[in-house]
Amino acid sequence: ISIMEESHLVTYLQVDKRDANHYKTLIQSLGLRSVLGLRIPEGSRDQSKILVPISRHPNESEFKQLGSPPIIQLDHRESQPRTTSSPFKYIEAKLKESGINDQTLADIPKRWERIGHVIILKKLPPSVQQIEKILAESMKEAIDGARVIAVDEEGIKGELREPNLRIIYCDPSLAETSMETVHIENKVKYKIDVSKCMFSSGNGTERIHFSEIRVDNEIVVDMFAGIGYFSIPLALNGRPQQIFSIEKNPNSHRYLSENTRLNHVADRCTPILGDNREVANEVVGRADRILMGYIPT
Repeated sequence: ISIMEESHLVTYLQVDKRDANHYKTLIQSLGLRSVLGLRIPEGSRDQSKILVPISRHPNESEFKQLGSPPIIQLDHRESQPRTTSSPFKYIEAKLKESGINDQTLADIPKRWERIGHVIILKKLPPSVQQIEKILAESMKEAIDGARVIAVDEEGIKGELREPNLRIIYCDPSLAETSMETVHIENKVKYKIDVSKCMFSSGNGTERIHFSEIRVDNEIVVDMFAGIGYFSIPLALNGRPQQIFSIEKNPNSHRYLSENTRLNHVADRCTPILGDNREVANEVVGRADRILMGYIPT
């Protein structure tokens, strides 16, 4: 049992409600995710604030990456209802209510990827495929803002790094562009069609890194730029002279171009459509820094 559980104290960040999803993503990337739900600040007249739980007190570096918000500790035994429960626990309970057997319940996914309003599950085992519509209904109730739920059938494949998703739930109010969404992370807006372009939530820490480094007056070439995973945060915060962002996938290039405008960096971030081996000649000899994608170490 942890010290936090023994003392019944839970640590929360007090943030603006509009930034809650951004903080959820950031907290997960820093390894601070808590299974507890959001809370409304007690006795506060400020309706714009929300309390986001974290699993432990952040260290100095983490606190800085979080933007140094107020930290509050509360007794989790208090009777105040939480604005959300653990999504997985809610999903599990709803499926039990629907009469799903224990063997199938053991196979339901405990984790998923969220990109904007789209929830993506890894390929489902056969037992869960048989109840996927019931699962999707439970998930859209459990996860705030979930409007599309899809299954990643084969992962990212091919030279253009394209996904293969199958929709199992779509909000009836959405049109054909249901897979197009805006994902906000570390104050960067990424517009993307997740059925046509790759986005890896697991690289969140690396995207945070590129929002923190300084490249004062440098010319930067970003090879394999995608929708601007690294180019956009670097252009926003790094003070470059110019970033040349090269991307081969036409769909990713289109969203890269949109994202430069959406984040107001089009004046210092130039998207280039094409294969690095063919179009990089345009920037040969000009770069102070070259980015070659994310390589796990």
